[in-house]
Amino acid sequence: MGDRRLGRLVFAFPDEVRETAARLPSPPPLLRKSLSAVGARFHLVGLFTLSSLLVRIATHWMGEDATWFPLVASAIIVYIACAGGVLGMLFQAATESRQSLSFVHWATQLLLPITWLWLKIYLVVFGPTGIAVGLYLAFTSSETPSETIRRLLLWCAPFQELIALVLALYSFPLCILWRTRGEWGPHLRAGWRVLRERSPESRPLLLLLVVVAALEAGQQWMLGPEVYKSPPGYLEGLLELASSYLVLVVFFGATRIVLDRLAAGPREAPSGAGTAAPGPFA
Repeated sequence: MGDRRLGRLVFAFPDEVRETAARLPSPPPLLRKSLSAVGARFHLVGLFTLSSLLVRIATHWMGEDATWFPLVASAIIVYIACAGGVLGMLFQAATESRQSLSFVHWATQLLLPITWLWLKIYLVVFGPTGIAVGLYLAFTSSETPSETIRRLLLWCAPFQELIALVLALYSFPLCILWRTRGEWGPHLRAGWRVLRERSPESRPLLLLLVVVAALEAGQQWMLGPEVYKSPPGYLEGLLELASSYLVLVVFFGATRIVLDRLAAGPREAPSGAGTAAPGPFA
């Protein structure tokens, strides 16, 4: 319709459209809060993305020249330290604590725990594949896998990535929580137990992890097995930014579930835990 006082056209939605929009399901409160919290700290998403791309750039520079491996190792250390700082800051926001610790504090304190947790996850997820490929090379007396094996590994990689993300869903919040309490325990088993106990609340987070795995799959299949030979482009950077944002949203939501579970019951010590965490937490 027109409005002469405004001097322009004003469009009004029909009542049917408004009613349909009102009936559309809204995101769960936990997911809304997670999206809002991470969106308000989007600089952490950018930092998380840049650190991941740094590893990608270092891998591209190394190529097939193993003498550049120290550069890749340094980039991985920077990435893990940056991930510790980002996750620590989001964990601090999820606890709604008045205590404000710096990014550097979280990065240094979580470097070893996060490294150890990632090693365990990768050992569980990718260890059997590595053993199978090693046995294949031993029995066939080959130095490198065949093209068929490489393609099979490329197609399996997104599913393995999804399994790793599911294992990390509650393991990382528990790792940081126990670190702040000076405890040490079986992160993977405890995280799986939380997932089983809070399965209804976890479904939106698991759905986001499927989206992340789909983005990673599209990125891998688009670039191919020899991705390291080409530098990262704009599309790859945007996909990495989207994946990083969703991963941090999932982490914030999982942290809230862990904290709510802790507040709902008595203070629970992790099964098999000890107080000898690697280094004091100040």
